[in-house]
Amino acid sequence: MSFALQGTMSVSVEDVATVITTVRQSAGLSKRKLAIAAGIEPSEVTRYENGDRVPTLARLRLIFKACGYELVVQAERVAPWFDPCGCNRIGCPECDALS
Repeated sequence: MSFALQGTMSVSVEDVATVITTVRQSAGLSKRKLAIAAGIEPSEVTRYENGDRVPTLARLRLIFKACGYELVVQAERVAPWFDPCGCNRIGCPECDALS
């Protein structure tokens, strides 16, 4: 199973809630069994699935692992960043002075 949440760096709470619910259900786990397997409180799973709370990336990885999935985060550069001195480093003092 593959989920693609494409777009900007931010993902809606509803998207995260839907993915967590779908992954849990596809694994055949109740919220309580997922919580036990992930080492979190059952109420936390409910809050995530209801969209009342957004898990950290580390917590989301635990949830996926408990459901038998690996969470893979892929970052791609979509536009070149401004590199006036050609150093290829973000936060370069020379670049900052030139920009």
